[in-house]
Parts: sequence; C-alpha cells; structure tokens
Amino acid sequence: MSSTFRAGLAALAVTGLALTVATSAFAGHRADREGGEAEVAGIGPVARDAAVSAAIADWKREVREETGRTPLWRTATEKRIACETERGRKTECEVEARPNF
Repeated sequence: MSSTFRAGLAALAVTGLALTVATSAFAGHRADREGGEAEVAGIGPVARDAAVSAAIADWKREVREETGRTPLWRTATEKRIACETERGRKTECEVEARPNF
C-alpha cells in the first residue's frame, strides 16, 4: 500500500470514529424538563382531574414542539403537579416533567 492511501484510510477511520462519538453523545442527551398548564371552570375533584389532564396534554404539545417526538406522561421522570383554585370559580394546574424517550 502506498503511504498516501494509508493516510487517506486513517483519516477516513478517524472521521468515522468522530461521527460515532458525536452520535452516541447526542443519543445520550436527556431532554429538558418541560411544563404545561391549563385552567378549567369549576372547583372540586372533577375540575382538578380535567385541569391536570389538560395540562398534561399541553406538556405533550410543548415536548413535541421542542423534540419532534411525542412523549408518554406515564414514563416521564421528575414529575411535578401543582393545582390551585382561583376565587372559588376555576381550577388552574401546572405540570412539569422530563420526558423519557
């Protein structure tokens, strides 16, 4: 083999290795925590459940916009759900979680 061919082959191998390392680093990247929020009319457990469901749907939309992938709430990690009633007329909920793809 000529030395030029060996140098070209070595350069190709190094490039392939660099792409493999870059790809594996990207594949190991964890998605950021995202949040979602919703507000429904009414108070009580039914209104709270509706607000939590709507906030989770908003969270899924946010994650899909950021990552291009649709997440599953049940497999997400670092979940946080916070709800409160406002003036006895409506329920507001916020959710936050890290999608687990």
